[in-house]
Amino acid sequence: MGAIDNAKKHFKDQGRKEIVVPEWGDGKNPLTIYSYPITVRDRNWAAEFAENDPINMVVYTLIRMAQYEDGSKVFDLADKKALMDKVDSTVVVRVVKEMNDGKDIKDFKKK
Repeated sequence: MGAIDNAKKHFKDQGRKEIVVPEWGDGKNPLTIYSYPITVRDRNWAAEFAENDPINMVVYTLIRMAQYEDGSKVFDLADKKALMDKVDSTVVVRVVKEMNDGKDIKDFKKK
């Protein structure tokens, strides 16, 4: 197997992550967000929308990656303003950090 095959296998083997967000639950149950690993294309999409602003990149990453169990999107672009202005930023950052295998917000800057 070549390097690209090994890299693709590594990506596939990671599977879909399950992120429990008690703060966004319905009062009885926490919200569970699902996310596949973040790809270069996902980062590029977020960077283009965010104009390379790391905070905006976090929000756009959440919008792009967050799924319900059935694979439907949790958020869409219409939710960006609310996510920026009316949602606890520490929860947003924590969720995206979990999507990103624990990497910090500074790791979202486009290099």
